[in-house]
Order: sequence, then structure tokens, then C-alpha cells
Amino acid sequence: TMEVMVRETLSRWIDDGLFVSEYIPMFFSDEHNTWNGNTKLTHKEIFAKWYEELQKTKVLVDKIISDGDLVAEEFNKEIFGVSEKIKIVTGNSLYRCKSNVDFVKEYKEQMNLSLPIAGLYLFIEKYNKPLENLETLKCFYELSKTFSDLFEIDMTEKYTDFVNSFKQEIKLTNHAIVMALDNVSGFIYMKGNKKYPIEIIESNFTFDTKEKSKKVPDDIIEIYKKEIEKKQ
Repeated sequence: TMEVMVRETLSRWIDDGLFVSEYIPMFFSDEHNTWNGNTKLTHKEIFAKWYEELQKTKVLVDKIISDGDLVAEEFNKEIFGVSEKIKIVTGNSLYRCKSNVDFVKEYKEQMNLSLPIAGLYLFIEKYNKPLENLETLKCFYELSKTFSDLFEIDMTEKYTDFVNSFKQEIKLTNHAIVMALDNVSGFIYMKGNKKYPIEIIESNFTFDTKEKSKKVPDDIIEIYKKEIEKKQ
């Protein structure tokens, strides 16, 4: 049948062609060709040297962690919709690490380039309080609905405009910060010539308008409502 023919053809291709002649694993390959020209060593010789250095690096990092100079924590990371648990050396311990190894020194250099953006974000968060102010506006919007019910007049339109306008201001602020982060990342990747480029998570430097600020009292509306009731 056609099904048998296709199965046999695919099996021969996988067994005798796909990973044997077309896409040979590097650790089996005796070839020298690469995108940038031929290498002096074969692919499998290069792989063997890389693997040897990888094991040395693992031993070194494990020793630094066991000595307490680095801290590794487990995190959940989502990749293509699938969540997996990975162990990552914390940035705080890397920055405070006293070991004189390449990846630690490069991390500190890259962090110093990122500090102005981090400082800008923290300044805005502390003194402008975008999420806290947005939550306050939302509370007043809820309060305006109480006035609307009392006086049978729609009082919500103005506060709806305030909330939407403020959200747009936060969106513009986020855009400016992300653009600055892109410039920093571009400098690190293109001009910094780093072997260990850091991953900058943009969401840690922006303000999520969907996230409710915990700094605004949840009972603010109730407080105003009680004051309104006193006046009635």
C-alpha cells in the first residue's frame, strides 16, 4: 500500500540519509566546513574540546555556588507556551561576587551600562507613582458612579477620560524606556563585544496598567461614601 511505501521510504531516509549524510551530528562529523570557511580541526574534534571546557565550567560554577559567592535559584520560564523549571544564578549575587572570572566581570560591566535606565525607572516609580495614581483615578471613577446614582446624572464621563488619558501617558513612558533599553542592548551586543551578553527583561522596566497597585487602600471608595452619607 501507499502507507507502507511511504513508511519504508521515510525509515530509509532517517536511517541512511538524514542523520548520516545530510545532517550529521557534530560529534560524529569528520568535516571541516563552516559558514565562515574551513576549520583546521574536524567538527567532532572541535565538539570534544568544547565539551571538555563545558565540564570545567560546570565544576567551576558549582564550586563558586557551594562556596556561597554565587546564589542559584529555581524559576519557572515559559518557552513557546510551555512552562519549565530552570535554575539561574541570581543577578544580585553575580554583581556582589568577588570571583575574578570572565562571566562575572562581563556581567558587572553590562550592569553598569544598564544602571541609568534602572535608576530612571526607580525614580519614576518612587516620585511619579504611575500605577498608584492610576489606581486612585480608578477609585474616583467608581466614586463618580455613586454620585451618578444619587443625582441621576452621568458623572463618569470625565473620569473615564482621565483614566484613559493617564493610561496613554504610562504607555508613552513605557515606550520611551523600552527604546532606551533597546539602545543599551544594541550597544552591548554590537559594540561591547561580550561573550556573555545579559538578557534584559523589558517587563521589569515598564509599568503594567493591568496590574493593580497595592499601595492604594482598597476601602478608599467606602471612606468617601461614608462622608457622602453624612452630608445627606
